[in-house]
Amino acid sequence: MSFTQDYLTEAARILQQLDTGDIDRVVEVLSETRARGGRLFILGVGGSAANASHAVNDFRKIAGLEAYCPTDNVSELTARINDAGWADAFEGWLAGSRIGADDSVLVFSVGGGDLDRNISVPVVHALQYARQQGARILGVVGRDGGYTAQIADALQSPEHVTFWLRKVTSHRCIDYARRRRWSHVSLDDVPELSTETTARDPLLSRRLTELVASLPAKARVVVILRYQEDLTPAEIAEVLAMPVATVKSHLQRSLALRSAATSLRRSTPACGPRCRSTPSTSAITTTGMPVHAASRSRASCSRRRPSTPLICPGVS
Repeated sequence: MSFTQDYLTEAARILQQLDTGDIDRVVEVLSETRARGGRLFILGVGGSAANASHAVNDFRKIAGLEAYCPTDNVSELTARINDAGWADAFEGWLAGSRIGADDSVLVFSVGGGDLDRNISVPVVHALQYARQQGARILGVVGRDGGYTAQIADALQSPEHVTFWLRKVTSHRCIDYARRRRWSHVSLDDVPELSTETTARDPLLSRRLTELVASLPAKARVVVILRYQEDLTPAEIAEVLAMPVATVKSHLQRSLALRSAATSLRRSTPACGPRCRSTPSTSAITTTGMPVHAASRSRASCSRRRPSTPLICPGVS
C-alpha cells in the first residue's frame, strides 16, 4: 500500500470515529444563531488563529452566517494588547463588539484554556465575559478540553480531536523523514554486535528449518513472526491483516506438525542391536538416526564410551 493510500485509509477511519451527536449539537446551535440574526465570534490562539480566520470566511461566504474573529484585525488586537495586556485582549474585543444573548462564540483550541496553568488565558477571560452576556459557547478542543469543555453548550468530543492531531503529527514526521537526505552506510562497514554465542546443533537447526519450510505459506509466515521475530498473536494479526483466531489456529496446527515429526524421530530404533541406549531427540543424523547424549553413551553403549556427543552411524 502506498503512502497516499495509507493516509487516506487512516483519515477515513478517523472520520468514522467522530461522535456525530456532538457535531449535530454544534450545528444546531449555529443554525439557531443564524435564525435569530445573531453573530458568530471565533476565537483561536497560535495555529488555531489561522483556523479561526479560515472558518470566518467559510461561515460568511458559504453558510450565510455573520462571523468575525479578533485576530483578523491586527491593528485593534495589538492596540488592546499594548493598552490592556494580552490576557484581556479578546474580552475587550467582545465587549467592543457588543456581544449579546443572540450571539455565539466558537473556540478552536488544543488545551481549551486553563488559568491555573496559564494556557490560553485570553480565551478563558473571553468565555467568562461571553457567558455573563448570555451568549452560547461552542468548542473544538483537544486533550481534556480545558475551561472550554467545562462551560460549552456544545463541544466536539476532545478525545477524537486528540487522536486526529496525533495522526496528523505522525504523518508530518513521515513526510519529513522521506524528504530528508539520509546518509547511506554499507552493511560491510557496520560493526557486528557483541552477543554471547551459544552452542548450536547444526543437524537440529537444519531439521527445524526443513520443518518450517514444509509449512504452507501463511502458516510459515505466522511461525516465523511468532518464534523468530517474537511478535504476539495480536501483533501478527495486525501485520498480516487476519483475525487473531486465525493466527492462533495456524500456530496450533504448525506445532502439531512439529510434535508429530518429533514423535516419529522418537520411534526410530537405536544405533544397533548391541546398543542399549535410549535415542535422544536433541539432534538427528543425516540418515535420520538420533544423536545420543554423551552421558547416556558412556553408561549404556557397549561399542564406544565417548566423552563428547556421538553420532551413531547405524549397523551395516
